[in-house]
Amino acid sequence: MSGKFLDFLRVYFPSLKPDYDPFPAYRRRIALDHVRRGNQFWEKHQFDHAIGAYTEAIELNPNLAEAFCNRSGVLLENANYDRALEDCNQAINVNPHLAEAFCNRGTAYLGKADRELALRDFEQAISLKADFAIAISNRGFALFSKGEVDRASVDFDRAVELEPNLALAFRIRGGVSFCNRRFAQARKDCAEAARLDPNDCNNLIWLYL
Repeated sequence: MSGKFLDFLRVYFPSLKPDYDPFPAYRRRIALDHVRRGNQFWEKHQFDHAIGAYTEAIELNPNLAEAFCNRSGVLLENANYDRALEDCNQAINVNPHLAEAFCNRGTAYLGKADRELALRDFEQAISLKADFAIAISNRGFALFSKGEVDRASVDFDRAVELEPNLALAFRIRGGVSFCNRRFAQARKDCAEAARLDPNDCNNLIWLYL
């Protein structure tokens, strides 16, 4: 209905600017509704539906950083690192203080094996949000992949302290312990990861080694 009304205005009021929008507040509100719907789809692992909802939000409000950021998170679930990077860059352009966008971009860089850029973004995310457990855990993984095991262990311990329900931190810390031949600790952490997220088979790997 709003589209037809806008066409009516342009016909009968030709002096209106081409980009005139009589419903900016309405569009922003509906865009946020689409983001919330996308979040629900994402939580249910219905990734295609989530991407569709975030895309609708962006079409309604191209300045909604959260929509770009969350869509990048879903793209990361599918290992679509290049598209995720594009969305993260858009989110950061709109809101350079959005810690989650830097964390997602760091994860995308890590997926592309660019550890230095990943570390830079994780550091930026943590500087914006000091208690950001996922960013701290991901920084730990990036450090571990560079062979900086001691620094990585500090990050994993901190991530678990901040968010005791973060399965990812337990799983990766378990992997670090396994590589350091601390097998009992590795099994303990991976068992906790499996308890927290029983649907992720990656949490079970170390239990059988």
